[in-house]
Formats: sequence, structure tokens, C-alpha cells
Amino acid sequence: MTTVYPSLDTHASNDSTCPALWDALREVTDPEIPISVVDMGLIVAMAEQSGIVDIKLTFTAMGCPAMDFIMMIYARACCKSQACERCALKLCGIPCGRKQD
Repeated sequence: MTTVYPSLDTHASNDSTCPALWDALREVTDPEIPISVVDMGLIVAMAEQSGIVDIKLTFTAMGCPAMDFIMMIYARACCKSQACERCALKLCGIPCGRKQD
């Protein structure tokens, strides 16, 4: 099953699903695998309210030595969007591809 994420190609810019932010994060690729972190399913959820963007994310492997670096890239990409004044990142703690018990 393929998950489709919001995009400015499919949603209005003022849509509550934050399509511009999803598009911005779609530009971020995994440092080891040149695939978008959005397409890999690493962005679990995203919401924007009054310029503050909350992103819930995971990694392919928790404890990855590049986690801080990747999170900095997420925040920079997100803040390039006009909808974002501040970005708050939260790890959900479940590695990508694993089900929560």
C-alpha cells in the first residue's frame, strides 16, 4: 500500500494538511539512501498553528549517529516555508517499519 502525502500539486496552499511543509520536507533525503524522508515514511505527523510547526518523526534506526544532523536538516527545510516561524521536532521512538505493540 502506498501512502500519499499532501502536496501543493494536490492541495491548496492554505489547506490544513500543510502541503507546502510536506513539499519542503520532501526535499530532505536520507544521508545513506538518496530517498526522500517523506517517501520513506519517517515523518509520522505534522501540524501547523500560528507559525509553529510540530513534526513527529522517526528514524530507520533509533540511535543513528546522524540523528542530530538529520533533525537540523528537517528544521532548516521546514523553516524555509513561509508558514513556519518555529519548528518543533518530536521523536516518536518507533523505528520505521516496526509496529507498535
